[in-house]
Amino acid sequence: MPSFITGGQRFDCKVTNKEKRKLSSLGLAIISITSHWKSILVSVLSLGLSGLLFVLAATYTASIDPESIVKKDVYQYGQFAIETTGKYSEKVSEIENFKQKIMEFPNISNIKQVVETDISWAGKNSTGKDQLSIITANDFASIQQFSESGDLDYQQLVQSNQIVAVNGVEGISKGDTVEFTFGDGTQKTYTVGGILDGDLYSNTAIYGGWFLMPTELIAENSVSFNVSIRLIVKANDTGLEHTTISLEKLVDMSDGLTLTTMQEAIASKEATIRQVGISIIGVTLFLLLFSIITFASTIITNIATKKREYAMFQSIGMTRKQTEKMALCESCVLAIGRLILTLILGIILGQILIKGLISAGIFYLSYTFPLALFTVYCIVVVLIILMITISAFYSLQKTPLVERLRIVD
Repeated sequence: MPSFITGGQRFDCKVTNKEKRKLSSLGLAIISITSHWKSILVSVLSLGLSGLLFVLAATYTASIDPESIVKKDVYQYGQFAIETTGKYSEKVSEIENFKQKIMEFPNISNIKQVVETDISWAGKNSTGKDQLSIITANDFASIQQFSESGDLDYQQLVQSNQIVAVNGVEGISKGDTVEFTFGDGTQKTYTVGGILDGDLYSNTAIYGGWFLMPTELIAENSVSFNVSIRLIVKANDTGLEHTTISLEKLVDMSDGLTLTTMQEAIASKEATIRQVGISIIGVTLFLLLFSIITFASTIITNIATKKREYAMFQSIGMTRKQTEKMALCESCVLAIGRLILTLILGIILGQILIKGLISAGIFYLSYTFPLALFTVYCIVVVLIILMITISAFYSLQKTPLVERLRIVD
């Protein structure tokens, strides 16, 4: 066993083959972190949790598919929506003529019409105001499947002066009598011939009111109330661009009509989602700002309490640049380690969040990790931490080396 003699005494020393730790700036930074990990744990966790909230909020926003939302709406029936409002007596005949012109286009395969008006209603035990959907025999085929009380017959409704109600109208049941007051003041009484399941709304996405009534029940002397009419036009994908141009020209030649294409609806929905996303992410950024301030305070305090330690390193041969590099490495290790942890947890929890929401019935989500936003976030966090570290270290160096060596902890 090797030995050495000093001061007249002999000392034995044990020699091993174990690899020695390299005293680089990074190595010293890691040693410093592990030696006082408890003091920085709270600030690191705070920044990590707020960063995770930011990633989850960004993941939710990025995972929203506007096209799925639009295609679940009225655009499930076609690529074009044409709308108009006005007196029932004027608009119904006008729209019929307009539909005939559209059907002359070679690529048109179907047109679905929705007519709605505002009414006041009074039942046996309840009253209210709502929208009334005025339907035709062709429309009725798509709502029969939602009947809660057996098959409904359109002609039977017409002959018996009956309307149908959607489940959820307080105090309304099958067989009840309901009085409608139209916008022009006309009042008429109907019998509830059937109740429709509330899934009518989520599956058809086209009827907005609690009541549906055959168009034949509109009294001829009561046609001056206001209605809103929507045509959903379905065209073949072949020659769709030409069909769009033709429809735009036809609408421009008609008074009071507006045309919205599916692509325009998707673009509008994207803008809305972007605004909502900015609001959600803005809240998490507000929380993140306080976490960064806390983390920065930890770095500044850490550097300030190491005045004597850095001075000792410099006194035994380390340059100012090397000690500064050590401080930067320490800050970078903490920041990058936290960002990697945030990335891993963000991906795992983000997938769990989106899958859970999809299972809960939110159909318009498709997991997408916000890589671009996360990259910007990482760059900003690292740059802020580096600038704070450099600034704090520069301030530290203003104190002479000898004075820093005399500091007593």
